[in-house]
Amino acid sequence: MVNTDYDVIVIGSGIGGLSSASAMANKGYKVLVCEAGGRIGGYCQSFERKGFRFNSSIHKIGGPFPRYLTEQFLSLMGESNQLEWTEFEEYVQVGNIKVNAGSKAMKEDLKKHFPHESTQLDTFFFDIQLAFKELIYLEKNRNNITAFNSAAMKLLMQYQVITIEQLLHKYFQDEHLRGILYALCDGTPGQSAIVLVVFLNLLIGNSVLPVGGAESILNIMLKVVERAGGNLLLNSRVNRILVEEGRVVGVEVDGKQIFSRFVVSNADIYTTYEKLIGQEHISPRFLHKLQKVWQSSSSCFSVWLGLDCPIQNLGWNGQNMSYYQKYDRLFEMKKDLLTPGGKLPSDTYCWIGTSANLDPTSSPNGYSQVSLGIPISYQFENNWGIENGRRGTEYRKTKKRLAEQLIDSVEHILPGLKNHIIVTTIASPHTFERYSLNTGGAYLGFAFNPSYLQDRMRPESKGLLQGLYLSSNWSSMGGGFIKVMMEALRGADLMLMEDKRTDFYDFQNQYFFEQMSKV
Repeated sequence: MVNTDYDVIVIGSGIGGLSSASAMANKGYKVLVCEAGGRIGGYCQSFERKGFRFNSSIHKIGGPFPRYLTEQFLSLMGESNQLEWTEFEEYVQVGNIKVNAGSKAMKEDLKKHFPHESTQLDTFFFDIQLAFKELIYLEKNRNNITAFNSAAMKLLMQYQVITIEQLLHKYFQDEHLRGILYALCDGTPGQSAIVLVVFLNLLIGNSVLPVGGAESILNIMLKVVERAGGNLLLNSRVNRILVEEGRVVGVEVDGKQIFSRFVVSNADIYTTYEKLIGQEHISPRFLHKLQKVWQSSSSCFSVWLGLDCPIQNLGWNGQNMSYYQKYDRLFEMKKDLLTPGGKLPSDTYCWIGTSANLDPTSSPNGYSQVSLGIPISYQFENNWGIENGRRGTEYRKTKKRLAEQLIDSVEHILPGLKNHIIVTTIASPHTFERYSLNTGGAYLGFAFNPSYLQDRMRPESKGLLQGLYLSSNWSSMGGGFIKVMMEALRGADLMLMEDKRTDFYDFQNQYFFEQMSKV
């Protein structure tokens, strides 16, 4: 093997990339981070427009528990008490019923709205809590499951093979209640019922995000890398992952070969395997799954609005809301949004974000901002008007029209919104693809459907070649900021193990399971 320039080369500087990079640098490894863009962050990036700083994708990292895990991670890296946090409420409104998503009294609140489903609500919440505890037990005791709960295991096995929609139909007759529970876990068509089980068990307390956005966490991680002697290369897209006798040995950047003992890809998984490594190094069976079987998660259509007044003038105080105009078309409407070639329904769902206004660095003094967003197909409405691969006049007209429709759809719950807009920025899935380099602008890796959940070939931290590791939404079960961060630490432990070291982070056992026992 050739002499190495670095111990670890990380491709990409999103949450997965910099979590891996800082974890390995903290253990004394010499790390290089190669970022294709002009700034770090991936989906954690913020961007500026006329004095406003908008969060591109990450509007929360969860509640008190994800905050605790983030702080524990940074503490392990030698960076304690570096973040100031904002805290805010999140709501789901379906028709005329509004529910606080983080309320400990959620079940009792739902009973007040749906007294005829009271008994079933008790059964439902008891069952999903039982299944969740069993899921945590099985994860914690992979090598010794002698004390499993047979009733809970039976439930868990049922939930693994059905969708969220099927689970809700199993318990409830009331369509409005099914819609609210579907909205609370941000369900998408065909998604595994396990998503609901996990989501509803972790919906505890208000949501949080650091001042400066999620990017501020990554800035601290980068500091860890550079303090340990590591380097960051911006505007440096990796062209190839170098392979020698079945092992990755480095990367090629701008025609220059840089060698390392490990390569961690925070890049899109299709790019990683099909382009950077090359199909000749990948088994036909895995390639078939990647190209034909596994489905990517959806992308988003997002609108960021800068306003010439405080958000309180519109009757809001920094909360976020998932807003569904009607319950009787909720499931059908979400399918409409994710159908290739579809059109925006007049009763469209919309996520409304005003929590950024709790961050004093987000808007000019006396001004405020609102974010709007929906999950949407990459091939929506005649492929967004893109002609011969070019985003021209029709593409811009389509984006503008859809943005106006979204604004119209929320005007009655943000009264006067249109009269105060002074900045508008719009992103389609093609925008997200261009900036994140994720195929189709996917924001959660693979779609978490029952067949993918049960597929033993699904990607994890350890890549298909020796020395290759993956650290992104594409290699974590369920995706999201905290899950990717934890998966990065799992990958770091595997690299330490490969080097026959014993100073593992063991983050999941030390911190995650400790807190889960209190849920």
